[in-house]
Amino acid sequence: MLRSLWFCLLFGVMYLNVCEVSGLATLSIDLSSEFLKVAIVKPGVPMEIVLNKESRRKTPLTVAFKDGETLLGDPALVVAIKKPKRSFSYFLHLLAKDLKNPIVEKFQKDYPHYTLGEDNGRVYFRYDEDTIYFPEELVAIALNTSREIAEDYAEQKITDAVITVPSFFNQAERKAVIYAAELAGLRVLQLMSDNAAVALNYGVFRRKEFNATVQHVMFFDMGAGSTTASIVAYQTVKLKEEGVAEINPQLTIKGVGFDRTLGGKELDLKLQAHLAEVFTKQKKTSNSVYDSPRAMAKLLKEAKRVKQVLSANSDHTAQIEGLLDDEDFKAYVSRKEFVEMTKDFYDKIEGVIERALKSADMTLIEIDSVILVGGGTRVPKVQEALLKATKKKELAKNINADEAAALGAVYQAAHLSKGFKVKKFVVKDASLFPIRVDFDKISTEEDGSESKRKVMRTLFHQNNVMPQKKVMTFNKHKEDFQLNINYGDLNGMMTPDDVRYFGSQNVSVISLTGIADALEKHTEEDSKGIKAHFRMDESGILHLDSVEAVFERIENVTVNETEAEEQSTFAKLGDTISRFFSGSNTDEKTEDGATEEEKAPEDTVERGDGEEDGDAEGQEQEQGEGDPKDDGGDEGDLEEEKPTEDENEEKEDEVAEETDEETVDGEEEESEGGEDGDISEDTKDEEEKGAEGGEEGEKGEEVDKEDVEEDDEEDVEEAEKEKEDVEEEEKEEEDGEEEEQGEEKEEEGEAKEQEEENKDETDEKKDGEKVKKDKKKKKKDEDKEDKDAKDKEEKKKVKLTKPQIQTVKEAISVDIELLDCKTPSKEMKKTSKEKLKDLRRIQEAKRAKEQAVNNLESFIYETQEKLYEDEYLVCSLEEERDLIRANLSEASDWVYEVDADTNATVQQKLRELKKQTKDLFFRVKEKKDRPELVSAMKTALNTSKVFLEMIKNITVEEDSPFSQVEVDLLEKVYNKSKDWFKSKMKEQKKLADHERPVLLTSDLQDKISDIDRELRYLVGKAKTAKPKKKPSKEKSSNKTDEAKKSNETKAGDEETIQTDLPVEDKAPTEGNETEPITEAGEAEDQGEQPTEGDAEEEPLQIGGGEEEAQLEEPVPMDTPPEEQETESSQEESEETTRETEPADATTEKETAHNSGDL
Repeated sequence: MLRSLWFCLLFGVMYLNVCEVSGLATLSIDLSSEFLKVAIVKPGVPMEIVLNKESRRKTPLTVAFKDGETLLGDPALVVAIKKPKRSFSYFLHLLAKDLKNPIVEKFQKDYPHYTLGEDNGRVYFRYDEDTIYFPEELVAIALNTSREIAEDYAEQKITDAVITVPSFFNQAERKAVIYAAELAGLRVLQLMSDNAAVALNYGVFRRKEFNATVQHVMFFDMGAGSTTASIVAYQTVKLKEEGVAEINPQLTIKGVGFDRTLGGKELDLKLQAHLAEVFTKQKKTSNSVYDSPRAMAKLLKEAKRVKQVLSANSDHTAQIEGLLDDEDFKAYVSRKEFVEMTKDFYDKIEGVIERALKSADMTLIEIDSVILVGGGTRVPKVQEALLKATKKKELAKNINADEAAALGAVYQAAHLSKGFKVKKFVVKDASLFPIRVDFDKISTEEDGSESKRKVMRTLFHQNNVMPQKKVMTFNKHKEDFQLNINYGDLNGMMTPDDVRYFGSQNVSVISLTGIADALEKHTEEDSKGIKAHFRMDESGILHLDSVEAVFERIENVTVNETEAEEQSTFAKLGDTISRFFSGSNTDEKTEDGATEEEKAPEDTVERGDGEEDGDAEGQEQEQGEGDPKDDGGDEGDLEEEKPTEDENEEKEDEVAEETDEETVDGEEEESEGGEDGDISEDTKDEEEKGAEGGEEGEKGEEVDKEDVEEDDEEDVEEAEKEKEDVEEEEKEEEDGEEEEQGEEKEEEGEAKEQEEENKDETDEKKDGEKVKKDKKKKKKDEDKEDKDAKDKEEKKKVKLTKPQIQTVKEAISVDIELLDCKTPSKEMKKTSKEKLKDLRRIQEAKRAKEQAVNNLESFIYETQEKLYEDEYLVCSLEEERDLIRANLSEASDWVYEVDADTNATVQQKLRELKKQTKDLFFRVKEKKDRPELVSAMKTALNTSKVFLEMIKNITVEEDSPFSQVEVDLLEKVYNKSKDWFKSKMKEQKKLADHERPVLLTSDLQDKISDIDRELRYLVGKAKTAKPKKKPSKEKSSNKTDEAKKSNETKAGDEETIQTDLPVEDKAPTEGNETEPITEAGEAEDQGEQPTEGDAEEEPLQIGGGEEEAQLEEPVPMDTPPEEQETESSQEESEETTRETEPADATTEKETAHNSGDL
């Protein structure tokens, strides 16, 4: 039972592994304003762009609905021209926006034919009276279609993806993309900023060009809807992975400047407005072109085409057939005219570059090169303005401007996926917008009353490396309170228009409840405040993982005296060293017996490493950053969680760069005493053991180095005293050794004086003295070791009680209310999923119907053509062909005239036609395939006949590998097949071609298989058969002796006298003294003396001439004669059994042949 379960478990594991291997493919989707690109990586296929159904490498991000069908890409663009209200484009920037947002108002102005509304703080498109579509749902449709394209290419299911988004997407917009991916059924490995993806694609192919010297590259990306300038630093860093230090390249986003509305779409709209104005001036119709959405859609399409042509030509003619009221339109446009009407557009490019440099705190001189990305950079005037803004001689174009982001993202997807291993390339993406925490600070007035005021702490600063964790500590809050998560100052990093487009600057409100209950529950423990654990994940989304109240209590632990002394010594040294770096003595006792931490809890603001790779930029200044204060606030300490020990080892070897100090308070005012609400490091040891004697590393007090040395002088002296005791003991030993050495010198001097008189006597004396001294020294060392061992054992016996600090944590209830974008309710999520599910169901049904119609039409056309071919004319009558043609013609009219509602209706029609033509197709196929199989049947019969005659002759001999049963079975199959074949051939010759045949190809294949199976079995047996070998000379001699003894015994029993026949002598062979004795009468029957070869072989014994011949296996030389005889007797008994049961043997043989078991 256990064995069966083990095999079942093994099979299940193997099945799961196979399933996992078959689904290793992963994809990346580059979401941009106008197009989306899909890349894939799977086993055997490197990074590659997936072609869509139109065999294009990029797909327009346009979604349309036509007759219940969902369209994406070029088919949707066709609908956009004919029915603009049924298609949706440029909706990516409407994610997580309400109807009052200025960017929504601008969208409505640019595309007035759309009807927009708002529900739960989110804008939506009105499709008809009963149907609305949110931008998140349209993005989900695009993502789902992209996944289907990738699955068709990969030929397997894909669920994991890396999606690129604009780097300036805020928290609400990123959450909206995650929600859209959830609706599409995708598991997002990471939301990757498009600038980081482009930078990664640039770096992976230039790994060898990077070194420890930093290289700064600016990527200028102008797409259809926005423009971004990103400054990226490339260098190599040393990282430890699995204990092995490796040098890998790293990219860091240093600074980003952007403009949300500065894109190629603005050029298209300006040219569209110009063409509409020209058409209006022509006065070809009384109707206004602005009132016709279809005419405006045609003008926009022509404007895009003319813009592309003007990028390479100085002038071009715009022309549209039947623009409005069947009136054609034609207008001449020159590049100079186009540049003049879009002059203000190019003036904004310099501002994007300046904001990027300001964000990175760099100058143009430090930029090594400027690389163009995006389709908008192909406009010559854009490149001219960029050269002027960057003051460069040339612009680099050494990456694919359209596909770089998708290829970089799929490399990251392969890195994050468990099924691939790629070369390490560290990516340090940046969160562009600062995030701040606001809370009410509680302070005690002189009269004892409490007052509250607003305190602001910067949780994550601008361009903060992500992912990263931070912990915020609140020491003075005894009741429930709230945290307001907001964005920091955005005015200095973007244009005023972008600030208005940004949306709500309030992220969320966090309500913490149950604090008073937690404090009351742990009144006996020392409270260390409320700790809130924040995390910025790799997708740039802020999370509050947990909030907890931390307490400490002292517990007595029994230890040995020796262990206590060792722990005490190391603890003192560790505390001393930590105070030198932390800048305060938190364990120093006050007069009333309480620590300073207890009297005035204070926390620090320290910069630590981020999660995973950490923030390499902050390592060198980790302990030296200041702590700007608010208006006397003393709450809200903020800590950065340190990575694990393995990650810390990696950071020690990592090459870091210095950055500016982190700001923890927006008001920059100093205060006396500690801070509550500061940001500092949260180590793993602190969570497990607690902060012994209070939290160390305070920066709220500025302590001079001299004061720290005075505070720690006593601890250092105690440690030095212990060292001095050890040194005194060592000194005493050294003095004893010096005295001994002095005595040795004196004795050696006397020995030298007597050396001339009696050299031999002096040598003996020296040896004796040396042995004496060695014994003396050895005895002294042994006495000392015994004494130390006894002291140590006595100390071990002494048990001491030592106080130890234990940390206790109590979870605090958290309630989060989103302010920037409300989370869709369960009902809204369910409605959206059902809506998309219905669309997919309709889409699948439509595809199945189209496939069925295609199959039906193909069958009709092919069959109509076949009826005129010679082989079909021969195998059918005219009446039959006329009936089939009539049915095909009727079905063809039915396809075009009758609109079948379901796929089943079309499939039923196809089945009816196939049933009507089944007999004709069968006769044609039989006539076509029969000659080849008849020839094969004749060959099989001839071969079996020859083989049968051959094995019959061999079976007569004694060493044949075939039994009589096998020969009879082959003969039976041969005769039966031959008789059947002759009979069917005669019947078939009497039939006409249009009649149903009797000699079927399937029957011929079965007969040929029967003969082939028998022949294969016998031929295989002949190949593996081995001739019997005679036993060795010694074995033959023993067998002859035993036979003689047996004969003598029998003779005695029967009272008959027999004598052995004489055997001729034979000269002994080399290495043998005597000739082996053979059985009596063997040589005489042959009429001659057996040769050497005959002596080595023993003839096969065939009992009765009908049992199966059994081949003996070669007998090992060391096998005893008794065992050989036993094996021989067993074989004889088996042969006897088979002889007595011939019918069963035949049945078993036939069963083996039928099963194909060779």
